[in-house]
Amino acid sequence: MRLHWFLLILLLVCACKHKQPESVTNKSFINPLIKTEDLEQTEREIEVSKILSNDFVKEWNTNIKPGDPFYMDEYIVYAKGPITVEEFDIEMGINDEKIEEIKNERFKRELMHFRGNYKPNDEIFYFTSDEKSWGALIGTAGYIIVRENKIIAIIITCLN
Repeated sequence: MRLHWFLLILLLVCACKHKQPESVTNKSFINPLIKTEDLEQTEREIEVSKILSNDFVKEWNTNIKPGDPFYMDEYIVYAKGPITVEEFDIEMGINDEKIEEIKNERFKRELMHFRGNYKPNDEIFYFTSDEKSWGALIGTAGYIIVRENKIIAIIITCLN
C-alpha cells in the first residue's frame, strides 16, 4: 500500500477507538501517548523507525516545496516489534469471524488488505509518532508490515 493512502487516511480519520486487550504481553505498545523519550528501542526498531519516518516525510513533501508552511523537515516515528501475526490479531482483538462483524466497511477492507499482504519472513511492527506530533494534532499510530526493509502495508489504528 502506498504511503499516500496513509496520508489520506491520516487526514480523514479523526478518532482513536483502539483499546488494549488484557492478554497483550506488552511486546509492542498500544498507547500512542506513551512518553517516547523514555522508550527503549532495539537496533532493528530504530532502523524501522527511520525507514517509516523518512518514507512519511518524502511522501508528505511530494508536492510541497521547501519554505512552504506545510513543508515537513522531519516526522519522528517510533517502531516496536516485530510481533507475529497471532500477536497482531490479539492486539487488535480480532480473528476471522470477528473481522466479518466489523461495521466500518473501509476499516474492514484495510484490515483484510493488511493481513492479506503478510508473507512468511515479513515483520509486523507497531508504530507511533512522537509526543510533539500528538500535541500538534498530527499524531498517528498503527501497524506496518516490513519486507526486506521496505514498508509493504500499513494500517492506522489511531490518529488525531
